[in-house]
Amino acid sequence: MVFDRDVRDVDRSKRDVIDNISIDNEMGGRLATDHLLGLGHRNIGFLSGPLHTASRLARLEGYRCALWEEGVEPGSRLIWEEAGNQHFGDVEGFELGRCGARELLGGVDPPSALFTINDMYALGAYAGVRDLGLRIPEDVSFVGFDDIPMAEIAQPPLTTIRHPVREMMETAVALLVGRLQGTYTELAKHMTVTPTLVLRASTAPPH
Repeated sequence: MVFDRDVRDVDRSKRDVIDNISIDNEMGGRLATDHLLGLGHRNIGFLSGPLHTASRLARLEGYRCALWEEGVEPGSRLIWEEAGNQHFGDVEGFELGRCGARELLGGVDPPSALFTINDMYALGAYAGVRDLGLRIPEDVSFVGFDDIPMAEIAQPPLTTIRHPVREMMETAVALLVGRLQGTYTELAKHMTVTPTLVLRASTAPPH
C-alpha cells in the first residue's frame, strides 16, 4: 500500500502491483490558485523545490490551468524552482521557501500572492517576506499545501490545501482487510481522493 507523498515517485512497475491512494494534486493546485484569483490577485507566484515528482508537477499544472482559464498568462518569472537540489526534507523546504520568497518578492513587479508547493515552504517564505519588511496578507497573500499542524499556529495562520487523511486511512484499511480476507482480488487499485481548501488569515484582496 502506498500513500501519495511529496517524495520521489514509486517506480511505475511497482505501482502496477501495489495499491495506491493519492490526493488529486492538480485539483489542489487549482483550488489554491482559484482562491487567490477570486480575491482579485492576478500576479500570482508559484514557489517550489525540485519539480521531480508527479505530485509537485500536478500542483504546478493545477496552478497553470487555473490561471489560463482566467485569461492570465502564468509567466516563467513568477515560477520559482530550486532545481539543483534533489532533497525533499521539510527543514530544507523552510530554507528554500525563504530564499524563493526573497527572490520573487524582491524583484521588479513582484507577485501580490504566492502559492507554495507545501506548508514548510510557505512558512519559510513567511521569514523571507519579513526579511524584506513586508506584511502578510497586507502586502502578499499566501496559500500552502498539506495543512500541517504548524499551519494553524503560524502568524498569521496559513490558508492551505488539506489532505483528507482520515478518508485515505479508512480506504487503505478497507483495501487491506479485503485482500487479507480474500474478498478483494483485483489487481492493484489506484484511488484518488479530493483535497479541500482551508481558509485562514494569510490571504486577502490585493492592495
